[in-house]
Amino acid sequence: MNSGERAVRRELWNELPEHFKYRYRVEAGLNFIAKRRGNGYGWEKFEYYQTLKEKKYGFLKGTLLRWWMNLDVAYAYLLTIFQRLKR
Repeated sequence: MNSGERAVRRELWNELPEHFKYRYRVEAGLNFIAKRRGNGYGWEKFEYYQTLKEKKYGFLKGTLLRWWMNLDVAYAYLLTIFQRLKR
C-alpha cells in the first residue's frame, strides 16, 4: 500500500506531463490526471498512517525532507500552469 510502486496503463502514463515523471511528483501527477478526467477521483480514509519524516529521520532532517518533497511537487504544478498559459 505504501511501497511507492504504481501500475498504470501506458495511455495514462503518456498523458502525464513529463515534469511529473520524477521523484515525489508521480503521485501528484497521477492525481492531476485523474482529477482532470473527472472520473475515478476521490478519497477514502483508511486505518493506516505513514510515519512522519520528522519521526523517521529526526526533527531537522525530517523537516527539510518534508519541505523538499512539498516544493518539488509544487514546482511540477507551477510548470503545468505556466505551460497552459503559454498555449
